[in-house]
Amino acid sequence: MARGGGGMPMLGGGGASAPWGGGLPGGGGFSLPGLAGGLGVPHGSAPGGGLSVGGPGTFGDLDAHQMAVAKAIVAEAMRRHLPPKAAQIGVATSMTEANLRVLANPNVPESMRLPHVGVGHDHDSVGPFQQRQSWGATADLMNPVTAAGKFFDKLVRIPGWEAMPVTVAAQKVQVSAAPSAYAKHEASAAAVVRAILGG
Repeated sequence: MARGGGGMPMLGGGGASAPWGGGLPGGGGFSLPGLAGGLGVPHGSAPGGGLSVGGPGTFGDLDAHQMAVAKAIVAEAMRRHLPPKAAQIGVATSMTEANLRVLANPNVPESMRLPHVGVGHDHDSVGPFQQRQSWGATADLMNPVTAAGKFFDKLVRIPGWEAMPVTVAAQKVQVSAAPSAYAKHEASAAAVVRAILGG
């Protein structure tokens, strides 16, 4: 499990463009603060579902970048028509793994060239879920939307995940060295998801 540090933020204006740039189906979108090029995340109706993914720009102790990552996770859960608990599990996982930040890793040189806010050092883990390179292409793991998609792909294959405690479901996906660590973010992740979904 990696923790975000001060790192090498790539701020808008001079850094590399975000590889996921243009947005998802559904239109609108918002920028991921701190990353050059922004992050296209739907703001408005989720495709086919009519759910609005909006909410505040900041929430509690979370800054605009962290909220944008949380919104990307929630938007992907809603796009897949997953229940809010799936979004809660995803947000709690990212809170635990990367403090809701897109982390690069010097052990994965490509990640250092991609937009990021902070640097982790855990093996070859990158992005907001600290996914290992075996999970997919580095650019996908550094993109909060596709990283969330990879997380949810594994989550929904776990029999009975909907009835599991958040920390148990998260651990079954992540296979972390600290299996109970996700529990400390269960309540705060639920509050963030409620704020984003407007309820």
